[in-house]
Amino acid sequence: MVSLDSLSCLNSRIECGYGNAEVTAGSCQRCQELNPLKPFASPNHNACVEMQNCGEGTKVDLILMQCIACLPDEFTSPDLQSCLRKCPSDTFENGRSCSNFSCHSTCKKCFGSSEFNCTLCNEGLFKIENRCFPACPIGFYPTLNNEEKICKTCPVNCSNCPSNETCYDCTNNTYNFLGKCISNCSFPYQNDETSRTCICQAGCSQCNLVQCTACKQNFFLNSTNCAKKYNFSFNITPTKNSLFFKVDISSNFLEANASLMVAAIEKNGSFRNLSFSLQNMNETSFYILINDPGSFKNLCTLQFSISSEKFENGSYFAFSKDFLSPKDQECKAFLI
Repeated sequence: MVSLDSLSCLNSRIECGYGNAEVTAGSCQRCQELNPLKPFASPNHNACVEMQNCGEGTKVDLILMQCIACLPDEFTSPDLQSCLRKCPSDTFENGRSCSNFSCHSTCKKCFGSSEFNCTLCNEGLFKIENRCFPACPIGFYPTLNNEEKICKTCPVNCSNCPSNETCYDCTNNTYNFLGKCISNCSFPYQNDETSRTCICQAGCSQCNLVQCTACKQNFFLNSTNCAKKYNFSFNITPTKNSLFFKVDISSNFLEANASLMVAAIEKNGSFRNLSFSLQNMNETSFYILINDPGSFKNLCTLQFSISSEKFENGSYFAFSKDFLSPKDQECKAFLI
């Protein structure tokens, strides 16, 4: 059965009956039934509140279960149930209320004498719920609410922040990226477990949102990232077998996953890759066996090329005109 009070407030909030509030748009509800802990309807019938939260300059009607506004020059009595033109001698004016207790030293206005009963803080203090602080503690950030300084909780996954938009310290296995807490860092950044931040990837000293822009020592910029420099040395010497060559190398050759090419420059000036195999490879040396003996028929000299994407300049070349020392005049143009 619908009550007359409920019917009367369907058209507008102002028409809600005593003890009723338009908590849901277009519908009045009786506060005492909706929430026994907040049984009073606010003066403008837009919320259900506790007795002490009716607001300054109001009184509570315990029969109507309604907060009723006092006249502009009246004060709320200490028992909250009447409006007074002047506070009694054993009380004091606390805003638009008459209080029979003293507010805590941090409070400008209050509903009790405890430091946890502040409704408005003294000048320069920040409020968290009903308590006043000289500054917002870690985990909160300062802001203004109708010119009142208050502290609000930092965003989710953030334990320290200067505002709702920026985080200093991230929690719950998240990483700080430009003041935001994210689950994983993306290229060109990587997760740093110590600082819980996104840092430039290994070898990268500076990076923007899409690529590395500067590299650390012993690294070089390779497209969008930094690659390690592999500056190794090598020496190629022939053996008694004219098809067999020994190569002495640094271990970086293997680290860089380098590749080798052997080519012949012939008497007619042509350049031809030779078939070969590697033998007895270790960290300091290996042997090259030329598989095609016919490759030496018109040979002027050999070219050895070692290359890797991890080399700063791409490749290292070794030329030798002393392996075969041809006397043919046709080779002179190539043996300089």
